[in-house]
Amino acid sequence: FQPLKAGNRTLAVLGLAREAGGEPVRADRLPLLTGLIDQAALILERLRLEAEVRDVDAVRTRDRLRAALLSSVSHDLRTPLTAVMAAAAQLRQGATPDLISTIEGEAARLNRFVANLLDMARVEAGALKLKIEAIDLSDAVTGAAHDARRALEGHAVRLDVPPDLPMVRADPQLLHHCLLNLLDNAGRYGDPGTEIVIEGRHRHGTLRLSVLDHGPGLPPGRESEVFETFRRLEGSDRVAGGTGLGLAIVKAFAEAMGLGVEAGNREDGEGAAFTLCFPRDLIMRDGAPEGMA
Repeated sequence: FQPLKAGNRTLAVLGLAREAGGEPVRADRLPLLTGLIDQAALILERLRLEAEVRDVDAVRTRDRLRAALLSSVSHDLRTPLTAVMAAAAQLRQGATPDLISTIEGEAARLNRFVANLLDMARVEAGALKLKIEAIDLSDAVTGAAHDARRALEGHAVRLDVPPDLPMVRADPQLLHHCLLNLLDNAGRYGDPGTEIVIEGRHRHGTLRLSVLDHGPGLPPGRESEVFETFRRLEGSDRVAGGTGLGLAIVKAFAEAMGLGVEAGNREDGEGAAFTLCFPRDLIMRDGAPEGMA
């Protein structure tokens, strides 16, 4: 019997025996066996330490997320709630269309924020349950644009999604949330009065669905940082307002469905471009994934 020891701790005991009852290891090979056992103990100890480090990092990440959530809730819930309460108080003196619109708009904004918090909590807990279906992107985009109409006020919206695009396989609710958050982001940061475009293209085995706005765009070389939780980029149009949570949810939901997600600047002018990328195996042809046709 030989112990596997790491420092003063015994991790395990290795027992060797021969069926005939003789010495299991020759004396001249015992140093080799001892060396192998010591190396095995070191590996086991290293694996244990790595697991502990991962656990510590997970706790730190949860603590940072909790602190960020508390800070975000204290600020971003207070603003729409204040507006709703002020408008409701004035309603007592006689309702006006503007006040009603303010209440509806701020209540919708508050509802989106709370929904984003709950969605991110589901992502962090690994509690997402996918319901994959065949989806017509023209219908999906039209529905998302309709539901995001308040966030898009002051912007002309152009749907450039050809009707002959193939259907895709995705979770309709998660895809809807992705599109809502991308449209809300474009409406928030696009310059007032500018056009927002939803563009669909199917090329080289990949279907790309993009939301394009007109504005300062994103700092070159730091585009991917915009998807980090509670991250707003200095020196861009993504620094004022909002929580930085919506785009993190877009990335988490897209990756859960097997989609890619990209952020960049428009090639045809100033502004940002956010793209959902459907790979070949999620594109439908004749009722089957394109890669299986």
